[in-house]
Amino acid sequence: MQYNVILPDERLRGIVKHYVIIPDMAILDKILFLPNGGNFLIFNRGVEIYVKVHPDKIFDLPKGYSIGIKSTKARKTFLSLNTLDGVISLPVIMVELLPTGYHKLFNSDASVLQNGYLEIEEDITKKYFSKLYEHERIAEDIQYLNDSLFALYDSHKHKTLCLDGVLEKILELNFEVNISDLAEEFGCTRRTLERQFKKVVGMSPRDYIFISKLCKTILEYIDEGKSLKDMEYVYIDNAHLNKVFQNVIGCVPSKLFNDVVIDKNTQIYQSKRVVNDEV
Repeated sequence: MQYNVILPDERLRGIVKHYVIIPDMAILDKILFLPNGGNFLIFNRGVEIYVKVHPDKIFDLPKGYSIGIKSTKARKTFLSLNTLDGVISLPVIMVELLPTGYHKLFNSDASVLQNGYLEIEEDITKKYFSKLYEHERIAEDIQYLNDSLFALYDSHKHKTLCLDGVLEKILELNFEVNISDLAEEFGCTRRTLERQFKKVVGMSPRDYIFISKLCKTILEYIDEGKSLKDMEYVYIDNAHLNKVFQNVIGCVPSKLFNDVVIDKNTQIYQSKRVVNDEV
């Protein structure tokens, strides 16, 4: 059994990447989440689970509604043995946010998300999410979230963020970019750019570019079957790339490939998958 992925309303472009519907929490044990600058809103329904961020940081996931961690390391989510089949009401909905999504929705400093999971404040839950899971169909819950998340975003009367243009530029240049050159192009100092990045994205521009580049490298390797020598992103040598994989994920590329493609005991969340518009 797999999870379903649904695209958000056009109003949430630049905020939400996908809605993720989890019909069976046990599938999370096989999913590896690569760091890519984004994070999740988790609308948990009382499931007891914990998250391991490589190499050894363990977090208990709040049993209610929470905001996911931002990290430069890969992470896996595990179902607690204390959760019994049939006790928890499923499915569970998660919202995958884009790198600036948290700041836009909550008008808060995203750097706090490096420390762990945050429970969504009670007044926000009551105002915007109190009727979630009360609908007969998941499609109605998704429409409710479309309306609620846009209302939450609109309540802050945001101006267009300069960093939206910076992120687009980084993507346009395929992550091969000099941070000082970026700052000059957008009319600010490097220090200002770095400060804004940490506030809005939740990490430094250097870390964001590094993990985005690595995430794309891994997906090219796994999904497209490219050999390491054919990678678009050239690391110093294979030993360097092995070290990067080990540092971020906890294994070398060949081990990850074997786990995902050969043994199929691991699934990369960002790997190619069908996007469903109807549930």
